[in-house]
Amino acid sequence: MARKVTFSETDARRIAAATRAYERGNRNQPPIKFRQVSDEGGDPVRIGKVAAAWDRGTCATVTIWEGGSSCEPTETSPSETIEDVANLSYNVPAESWVVIGRGVTGRWYLLDAGIGGECRTTIGGEDITRWPGWNGEAEQILGHDAGGCLKWFDVFECGGGS
Repeated sequence: MARKVTFSETDARRIAAATRAYERGNRNQPPIKFRQVSDEGGDPVRIGKVAAAWDRGTCATVTIWEGGSSCEPTETSPSETIEDVANLSYNVPAESWVVIGRGVTGRWYLLDAGIGGECRTTIGGEDITRWPGWNGEAEQILGHDAGGCLKWFDVFECGGGS
């Protein structure tokens, strides 16, 4: 069923002006063409896993998983992989779930990644181990000092910790 489309008076005037300008234009110019996006070749978005850590600016092979009869994903059978998936976003730890998407050129890209692996050391693609005060051998929390600057706090100094 077609949806009703409405325009404001400002939009209607703008559309009318563009139409009049086009109608006055050079009739010898080629028509405007819109490229049709093909949906051949399967799903444009897939769910998978990466075995190794995947750095931003590199490509990786993603093992595809699919939903079964429940919400638990299962590896495709036979095993399916997509190679040379581009990561333009952020560092992804090994054994992470990923969502990949195919662009109009057919190239696959990382869209999102879930927390995976045993140890995550990135926030939004930033390697927090490089931030001043990081101590990989202590239990720390990230907060800010009285001046509003980021600071690592040792949980034992805060009265907590395991």
